[in-house]
Amino acid sequence: MTKKILGIAVGILALIYAVVFVVSGRAVFSISNPFQTNTVLQHKKPSELKIGVSLSTLNNPYIIIRR
Repeated sequence: MTKKILGIAVGILALIYAVVFVVSGRAVFSISNPFQTNTVLQHKKPSELKIGVSLSTLNNPYIIIRR
C-alpha cells in the first residue's frame, strides 16, 4: 500500500515539474555542445578538412556476440 502511495506521489511531482517547465518556457534538457564557442557556420577548403575513421576488428567482444 505504501509503495502505491509513493508511486502516485512521485508521479504527481513529475507532472507538476513538467507543467512548470513547459509553462515557464525553459528547456528541461539541453542538447547543446558546451565546447562549441562559435555558432557561425564556417566553410573550409577541401585541403583543410579532416576525415576520421574508426575500424573494429573481428575479435571485438561486441562484434563476436552480435554475429
